[in-house]
Amino acid sequence: MALTHIALRPRTVRKQRKAGGPAHMPPRRGWEPPPADTSRLKAPGSLLITVLVLVLAVTGLLPGCGRNVPAKLLVESEPKGAVVFLDGTEIGTTPATFESLKPGRRRVTLTYPGYREWSTEVELLPGKEHKVSANLSPLPPEAVFEVRSEPAGADVFIDGRYCGQTPVKVEIPQSAFCLTVEKPGYLWVQEFVSPQDIRSAPRSYSALLRVGGLAVDAYLLPGGFNPEESVGPVAVPEVTLSRDRVVIGPLQTESPLQIPNVPRISPGRDYLAMVITAPSAKWLGGRWGEALVVFDLSTGESKAVYSSSGAVLGESQRLALPGIRILGFTGRSEIVVLTWSQGKYVPEFEVRVLDIETGSERRIPGVFSPADGRQLCSWWFSRDKNTLFLELYRFSNEVIAVDLASGSAKTVYSGVPQSPAYGYPVIAPSPEGWRILWGMKLDGAGLHVVDLRNGADKRVLPGETVFSEAIWSPDGRWIAVPVGKPGGRWKSLHSYPETVLLADAVVILSSSGERETELVLPGKLITDLVWLPDSSGIVAKTAIDAGEWNLAHTGTYALMLDGSTRELLSGDVQGATLLTDLAQVDTDWVFFSSWKENGEEHWAFNGKNDSLVKLPAKPVAVAGDVALVRSADYLIEKVSLTRDGATKVGTVPSLTLQWWDVVEFTGDLLIIDGEREEERSARFVTVIKVQR
Repeated sequence: MALTHIALRPRTVRKQRKAGGPAHMPPRRGWEPPPADTSRLKAPGSLLITVLVLVLAVTGLLPGCGRNVPAKLLVESEPKGAVVFLDGTEIGTTPATFESLKPGRRRVTLTYPGYREWSTEVELLPGKEHKVSANLSPLPPEAVFEVRSEPAGADVFIDGRYCGQTPVKVEIPQSAFCLTVEKPGYLWVQEFVSPQDIRSAPRSYSALLRVGGLAVDAYLLPGGFNPEESVGPVAVPEVTLSRDRVVIGPLQTESPLQIPNVPRISPGRDYLAMVITAPSAKWLGGRWGEALVVFDLSTGESKAVYSSSGAVLGESQRLALPGIRILGFTGRSEIVVLTWSQGKYVPEFEVRVLDIETGSERRIPGVFSPADGRQLCSWWFSRDKNTLFLELYRFSNEVIAVDLASGSAKTVYSGVPQSPAYGYPVIAPSPEGWRILWGMKLDGAGLHVVDLRNGADKRVLPGETVFSEAIWSPDGRWIAVPVGKPGGRWKSLHSYPETVLLADAVVILSSSGERETELVLPGKLITDLVWLPDSSGIVAKTAIDAGEWNLAHTGTYALMLDGSTRELLSGDVQGATLLTDLAQVDTDWVFFSSWKENGEEHWAFNGKNDSLVKLPAKPVAVAGDVALVRSADYLIEKVSLTRDGATKVGTVPSLTLQWWDVVEFTGDLLIIDGEREEERSARFVTVIKVQR
């Protein structure tokens, strides 16, 4: 199949206005008169009625009509050149007269660098002209710091709010803020700064940003990018279609951002979607093309349904903009992606809902911007696929809910704290998507169960040490929380590369946070756990501290909610691992491995019939009672699981890959990502049709 090239067209970006103002908000639609309805004015004798209606509408005597007559607003200020915001939307600079404004009570805000923000409310009457005059007050010296740059003339943003060009004096915020300094042709400089840092003795933040003495000096490195710069074409890879598989590749490039743009399969298993990246020899401070390419698994045909570009704006990947990030399918042919566009002042992330078959799309712009330091941590969908949730991190975590039908986006929860010692807290969404868990490790403050519909925040288990591995049951009815009891034997082992936590017990909560029961293994500490697929209990691995950052395995157990316990692996094995990263579909089995000096052994446990089965090799995917295992020669064998044991029932034909990994398994389709020995720089994606 011949290669197809997709030319990415440059975006047109308006020239940026150099003026101050509050945090950027998406522009609002101006006033538009409703279309006239003349269907009732066609009867005989309606001329007099028509004239009367028009007179009453113009004079405002007809109820509801006067409110649609636009108003005018004249805004003046001293000094001149202040930026005018109407209800948070920038409309111009002083002095100016603004026409065709919607009547009603409106808030007028004026900003000017080095002066206090000024704001007032005005009642705009239909058909009337109103005047607002303001004398802006200069800020006292101790309330202002100066931002300088080398070279000068760089744009300054505080929490995404444009503040002018360097050198510029800016009011010191009341709390910690994100400072961004940007100039075309140079890399961005971005740091988190606190008011205490600015008021303290001179202090160096980095080689590129120095803070102290009521001044900030930014040193810009050549690079950067031009928003109007065109990017190179993206080559769609070749597709080979055979009776039992689809091979896509070779894929010659990886994403420069190291973003796992893994293939995603549609719910109907009709399409496979991937992000293809154009070759880019120099990507730091530059742009490259990306395309969302969809492969029809029945015909092998491919097409690019959307094109964008990736970019890195700063000296670190924190200011990286992925061109296209696949968030997931919400229907048979409907896919949701995250991309970015150039806003009025700064780049903004937006959500696009694309229909593969019809070519239609819905845009939800201005969801968030990296200029205020926010980064995407995770995302998930509600069970009905109508709502997308984005977890963002800045100084604290917040959750944005995006209504995919109406196109609205709003923050539904914020203020989740961060811990410099233990990293992110738990943000574990429930299976239906509308509840989350969060709690700091080892602080004794308990766990929070939050309902995102109404923001209700319930704190549970106060006084107990909550571990971060709290997990929802598959049916969403229960929450399993490993805890350290007051005065208990629990431990925290700081072994490289991670901290290992050993819990005294597992507390079971209801979905609303009510305490239901407690699962304990006397004399043993719990390190890892996983729910049984039918939510009837958990499988837990236990261990003790063996000294010198080592753990000694003391057994793997099934702990049922009815209070019964079964030992699955005794403590005489050297170690054990719960296999929680398998691609699983509609199965009743839980998988784990154990090892001794003579090698590994692999197991499957079914809680419904209380059966423990030994596998011939390590499992890589499972659907129902059929497991796929990786054989010694890296082939894939099919194994049938029954209460009596595991039986080999076939082998998946050769992959022709020396290195491979499972991306997804639907039960009848297995998606593999791998490399060939003779083409180690090239990836191949293989979709294998599996007969169960």
